[in-house]
Amino acid sequence: RPQSRMSRLGDAAAEALQEARETGMLGSEQQPALLLNLGNVLSDRYERDPRNRHDLDAAIECYAEAVRLLEGHGPDAVTAASNYAGSLKDRYRRDGRTSDLDEAIAVLQRALRVASAESPGLALPFDALAGALLTRFEATTDFADLSAAITAYADALARVAPDDPDRPAYLHNQA
Repeated sequence: RPQSRMSRLGDAAAEALQEARETGMLGSEQQPALLLNLGNVLSDRYERDPRNRHDLDAAIECYAEAVRLLEGHGPDAVTAASNYAGSLKDRYRRDGRTSDLDEAIAVLQRALRVASAESPGLALPFDALAGALLTRFEATTDFADLSAAITAYADALARVAPDDPDRPAYLHNQA
């Protein structure tokens, strides 16, 4: 079956980023961005073809390393944590390991705990945290997770401006 243009571009990007990572072509200050980009490409490639299980696992490794390198470094740390948690949640859906949900929740909670309350873009990670907590509640029926999910959804909504075009999605999630 012929590859789509987007698929070929994704493969080329993954190869270039992986080569840069392996050869140390970029300095240490650029390493987190490289890891995030490589994780994004691998995650996107997995979404296009979930049979490529290795892509999701490799994306998780990239995100985990980026989270480690960026921990406590503002908005980039929260972005890395959100990407990592989203991929862990995808792997939970694939494999059913609750340890992936536990790690997703823990990494988001750590990132949000050290983020400044005024940091822009916190609605999305609070929403991701709520979604992971709700998924874990569905798996375990632990009402503490349900309560924490409701709080996290409220925290997400509180950070979305009334005229934000994404506000209806946040309202829907909280309902």
